[in-house]
Amino acid sequence: STSTPIASSSSSGTSLKTHNGWNPYSTAESKPAPKRDPSLGPGIAWLMSFPNSGTSYTLKFVRWATQKNAGSNYGEEGLYDGVSSPIFENSPQGPFWIGTEDKFEHPTSGYVLTKTHCGMRCGQCSADVYTETPHMFHHRCLSGNRVFQDDKGKLVHDETEYGVELVDKIVHIFRDPFDNAVARFHLNNKRAKKRHEKDTDIVRESTQEGFLDYCKQTDDLFRKED
Repeated sequence: STSTPIASSSSSGTSLKTHNGWNPYSTAESKPAPKRDPSLGPGIAWLMSFPNSGTSYTLKFVRWATQKNAGSNYGEEGLYDGVSSPIFENSPQGPFWIGTEDKFEHPTSGYVLTKTHCGMRCGQCSADVYTETPHMFHHRCLSGNRVFQDDKGKLVHDETEYGVELVDKIVHIFRDPFDNAVARFHLNNKRAKKRHEKDTDIVRESTQEGFLDYCKQTDDLFRKED
């Protein structure tokens, strides 16, 4: 299996590369996406949100209520026998089924509710990393990751992007921005504990004072860049 790199990480952040001749920084208008043939199976309905807005929570309850499985751009989140499981056989770049529970059926018609964060997932970076043009936003909504087995049987982690023609509908989750900031604070604490408080990751008390200290440190860290 071969892949086209979508993004590369560096000490200065993430930079997008041209993909299939298309420059995501271009201001040119997007071409209309070709229409999907509904006879080929279900379409994708994006469940779009900023990270920590309740996307996984929503997907969990939708799956239990409908007894139908859902999808995600991020194939690393739900592995089947150690690898990501594409929803469509002709689209190995995603999106992917989530979870490993056999109790949920795979929809054969209608839509598969599919998680996407459309880019910015960085909790400790300056604004220039996550400020997006309309084209970058469109590009990142289609991007994700996967785990697959190469020809030698080795597990490979890969960045992906699938075709917009798979997407039929969008559900957009909004969360109060302040609540989202608090959720990011708790997530930062959780990650800091796993990393044993390395570098700038400091475990703070889950209190008002701890939250204010976290905000101040972030402001001080990126004040010059912002």
